[in-house]
Amino acid sequence: MARHIPRPVAQRLLEAQVNFADDVGNLHLALGDRYNWTVVGNPALAPLSERHPISAAQLQLLFQLVTYPESTNWPVRRLETAAGISKSKAAQARIELVAEGLLAAKGKGYQLGPKNLLAECLVSGYAQVLRPKLVVGRFRSAEKTAELFLNRLRKSVPPGIRYALTGGPAVDLLQHFYRGPDVPLFIEPSSRQVAQELRLLPDSDGPVTLLRAFGEVVFWQERDNHMLAPPWLIYAELLNSNDPRAHEAARELQQELSL
Repeated sequence: MARHIPRPVAQRLLEAQVNFADDVGNLHLALGDRYNWTVVGNPALAPLSERHPISAAQLQLLFQLVTYPESTNWPVRRLETAAGISKSKAAQARIELVAEGLLAAKGKGYQLGPKNLLAECLVSGYAQVLRPKLVVGRFRSAEKTAELFLNRLRKSVPPGIRYALTGGPAVDLLQHFYRGPDVPLFIEPSSRQVAQELRLLPDSDGPVTLLRAFGEVVFWQERDNHMLAPPWLIYAELLNSNDPRAHEAARELQQELSL
């Protein structure tokens, strides 16, 4: 195992029938005659001192790309609505993601980079960069329990408001494994006026966290009359929690959906 195994070294290890793995996804694993998997040629990561901090625009685009891999080759005018960034930012962010190894040029198009690198970037970037910019505030509902609040949302939402569940409530609808006490949800439009229309009261310790819906990618699929955020956003939100069971649910989601 190593930080990086360049192609010539990988070739020599293959010839010597030596299993190997590195930090960027180069891998050779042969287990008798039943299992054999090899990936070589992934470039080394630049030293941390040479890598630029990821931006919110890059993360919004990246969540779009991992949710819909075919969108790596969409025109920027289509990415503008999907990822919630301007056409110029979409074009620039795509170039920057290639430079960071998160996207790879393939012919005249692009393909996603190594999954382990993508996961690390999405999780850390969501917690440190993107989520703080999306938080509208924390609230408590008029109902006594989060379950009653969610039941009200399921039955009736004020006109002109869209929402998508993420974190615990969303993974519960996908897996029925974990829900937790918190109710994070993306909303559009994203304002405290919307919180009032949802009959939410400001509370710094409240269980309901409203997050700004930054693009169409946030509204993924409907389950049990609730709209859900896409799995990668649910996964990142779970790992942002302080609850160890949320982290366990994130691992279950990762395995089930091959994130």
